[in-house]
Amino acid sequence: MAFLQDNQLSPDKILQHIAQLAKQGETETPENPWVTQAVQDATISLTEDIDEGTLIASIDSTPFATLGNFSCIKGKAKTKKTFLITLIVAGFLTRDISLIQGYKPTGKKRIVWFDTEQGRKHVQKAYRRAVKVSGNGSKYELTVFSLRKFNTEERKKIIHQVLVTDNPDNDIALAFLDGIRDLVTDINDPVQSTHVIDWLMMVTESKNLHITTVLHENKNDSNARGHLGTEVVNKSESVVTVEKEPGDISVVKPYVSRDKEFREFRFTITDPEGIPVILDYESDQYDRPKKTFKDITDQDLSDLMDRVFSYADQYSYSDLQRQVSLQAEEMGFVLGYDTVKKAITKCSNLRLIQKSKDGTTSIYRLKNDSV
Repeated sequence: MAFLQDNQLSPDKILQHIAQLAKQGETETPENPWVTQAVQDATISLTEDIDEGTLIASIDSTPFATLGNFSCIKGKAKTKKTFLITLIVAGFLTRDISLIQGYKPTGKKRIVWFDTEQGRKHVQKAYRRAVKVSGNGSKYELTVFSLRKFNTEERKKIIHQVLVTDNPDNDIALAFLDGIRDLVTDINDPVQSTHVIDWLMMVTESKNLHITTVLHENKNDSNARGHLGTEVVNKSESVVTVEKEPGDISVVKPYVSRDKEFREFRFTITDPEGIPVILDYESDQYDRPKKTFKDITDQDLSDLMDRVFSYADQYSYSDLQRQVSLQAEEMGFVLGYDTVKKAITKCSNLRLIQKSKDGTTSIYRLKNDSV
């Protein structure tokens, strides 16, 4: 080393050289401007006036969609989920649709509708139905896309192009994504699912718009399919479920809501052109007084469990939720998604029901039944 060749070494020179070597070995981390700005953006102030999100859609005056968030419509195959989109789109085009109201915030003038499952002709039919239901309303500009012929990556690029690149003025209020499952190659892949969720959260907030997604449920329960379905439901502002009833009737129910829950409603298809019609919302079944969770007594819960388990000896948790909701309604109670869970928990605490395991699945039975 150079300092060893120095015949005039002194303790001070040695210490100086050691200090120089230490300084040369230091690694300075340059400041990352993006991270610095991100930290500032993420910091919450106690006095900051934060917008809760502009309301753009409601069902029976109950908030359903706000700017900067995303929602979900789920249901099994053939429950007419796309027909529900038709009704919602019509509600955005005109204010004259019963139950479903679309609003037009300042600076917003467009809604877009992506369909990944149907061919061009069927997508056009849905487009025409929405316009007809709205009475040719023109409160918003509507653009509809059929993405069935494109592969997974191409679909994502097209949607991103429309919502982000071709939206410099942020004038899109709402986007329907009918078939979010077709943005991944494997609905159980956590990496792909996380990527889609991150994209949804980024686009809705950065472009100040709302995206309504559509998901299929599992055949054997009411859960949305795959890891992607679970994550979409968990992160959605609102989730509604569409179920099939006898007589070619579909019933729309609140599943997750950040606000009060709307009353379920039914629609059917009576027109030869496939126009969805909302059934009489003020029929006798809705006129009778309704009670909520706070009105349920312990005896009511006991009677409810007797009714529920008269149809089956055991249930998975999701099937139990659905049956509790149905039987509670028959008893005159209105129970939303969260209050159904509260009712089940209270029944467990009262030892009316018991839980056991069948592999990884939880099974519920009446307490007096043998396990």
